[in-house]
Formats: sequence, C-alpha cells, structure tokens
Amino acid sequence: QIGGVAGCKAYHTSILAAGEEYSFSEEGIVVAPGLLSHGDGQVTQLSMGSTRLTGKELEARLRPHFLPGSYDLLKKNCNSFSDAALFVLVGKRLDQRYRQLEKVGARFPQLIANLSRGSYAPNAKAEGFDLDKLCADLQFGPGWAAGGR
Repeated sequence: QIGGVAGCKAYHTSILAAGEEYSFSEEGIVVAPGLLSHGDGQVTQLSMGSTRLTGKELEARLRPHFLPGSYDLLKKNCNSFSDAALFVLVGKRLDQRYRQLEKVGARFPQLIANLSRGSYAPNAKAEGFDLDKLCADLQFGPGWAAGGR
C-alpha cells in the first residue's frame, strides 16, 4: 500500500519471476533484480502460481501495449501492467482491491485533481487503453469479438 484516502487505498504492484521484477512506469516495462521498484517500502509477496513462459516471452507479449511514455496514473499504470502480466503468465487477474483508487479516480477525476494538488493530468498516450480488451486479445487474438467468437 502506498497511500490513498479513507476507504480507498492506493497500491504499487509488480511481478516477480525467477528473481527478476517486471514493473511498468513512465519508462515503460522495467526489468530489475529483486523488488527495486518498491524502494525501501514494505512489500507483501503473493504466490500466484507457476508458468512455463520466460521473462523474455512475457516482455515480448506485453511491450507493444506498455510503451515508454504511455503511463497514466489512473488509466494505464503499474497495476494495469501487473494485471495483464498475471493473465499472460498464469491465467489469473489481479484482485480488484489493488485497483481501488484508480477506479474511484476514473469515476471522479476531480477527486484525483484535488488529492494531487493539480499535478495529475491525463496522458493522451494512454487514452483508449482498455485492460479487459487487452486481456481478451491476449487470450483469443486481436479482433476476436469482431469475428463472432
């Protein structure tokens, strides 16, 4: 947990696989040893299962969707990346409790503007990002819904 408001917590999430951390930030997908993106904060690790995919395969599947400069605090962030990465690796989605603040912020952008003292501005490069559609595309292939499946 990294912050939030009463009844609505903010979290930073990442994926740890084979001792390497995969996270998403303004720089795009970042790979580092250990849990570097969490700094000195307290980290809770959850085992989500095992995979046959390598880190390189994970990167190859997600990098086109998580490019440098496309990070947005509410629409496309570390939790969006962790959710998609979990789906690719183990077929599970990130528990929604880890996305509380961004979901509230998406519904009430003025709240985030006030909490950030006006420093939050939507990133145009994240406009139109749809995590659920991305996960469906990763599972079935792009445009599967249009094909009548």
